[in-house]
Amino acid sequence: MEKSKNRILWVDASRGIAMLLVILGHCIGSLNDPGYKFILSFHMPLFFFLSGYCAKKEEQFRPYLKKKAKELLVPQLLFGVLECWIDMMSDRPGEIDILNDFLGWFLLVLFYVSIVFWLIQTFGYEKKRTIRFGVFIIDFILIIILERLQVSTLLHIEVVPMALLFFLLGYQCRRSAFFESKIYQVISSVWIFLIPVVAICSSCNAPVTMYTNNYGNYPLFFIGAIGGIFFICEIGKRIQDNQIIIWIGKNTIYFFVLHFVAIKGLHFIGKLVFSKASFSNYSYPIYWMYFIVCILVLLPVAWICNRWFSPLFGKNKERGKQKGENRGNG
Repeated sequence: MEKSKNRILWVDASRGIAMLLVILGHCIGSLNDPGYKFILSFHMPLFFFLSGYCAKKEEQFRPYLKKKAKELLVPQLLFGVLECWIDMMSDRPGEIDILNDFLGWFLLVLFYVSIVFWLIQTFGYEKKRTIRFGVFIIDFILIIILERLQVSTLLHIEVVPMALLFFLLGYQCRRSAFFESKIYQVISSVWIFLIPVVAICSSCNAPVTMYTNNYGNYPLFFIGAIGGIFFICEIGKRIQDNQIIIWIGKNTIYFFVLHFVAIKGLHFIGKLVFSKASFSNYSYPIYWMYFIVCILVLLPVAWICNRWFSPLFGKNKERGKQKGENRGNG
């Protein structure tokens, strides 16, 4: 398993691909678009799976809480500020729009899941198989109950059980060395056939919208999600020498926080430039143009933010860290 400075390269590559799919999906916009339905069927479960795969057991709660708040809540705050700013530049948002901007679902849910993960560790999750089995059973029951009752909260609490399920699946795969097992070797040998499996599941199922806790048909969702996860992980293993994808994967937080602003900004400019055009910003193949331009814009902006503004995104300053390492080596 290729590693660089304690990072698993194929995980970074997989995360980079997932981030590109997120941006493409938001450029497509329409939930009924076959391509977007394909992406929706697995891309957010993939993020939680990879987060769980990289999770580590922590001993002290207070430093762990502080670390997760810095990594997830600080960029969430910046996300809200940028979203409000771009909305005010283009429209006049009401109170609900502002709340939605500051209470975006993904980083909040990942923060909740991280805390729940620490709590279940304290109850012997690592040591006892019965506790691990019980956690999965209880979590799945909560998934069914919350979905059937159609619970919806402003803080997205209802999404936590499903997110936790994929997080724990990722953690168990790392813990059991699943990707080095004979079972995965079989999957790896036929990985290309996962594409039609995911495509069929996504086309037969309703659009999967994890942020609203809607998954359509559960068998179709789980088959599509797990198939998509292994499909992207296998691609990640095969392109782990691609430095651009690796860099995006290492710095997904910059792309995640900035990409909505970039897309909205490009759409605003597009409406001004093509004010008399009949096509929509979300129409095919126009959204591919926005996607390509968005990536070209985000790459240098993310590099600048990583270089000089990383604390705003919950990350340590890279320049200072490198200088410290160089002094230590000297």
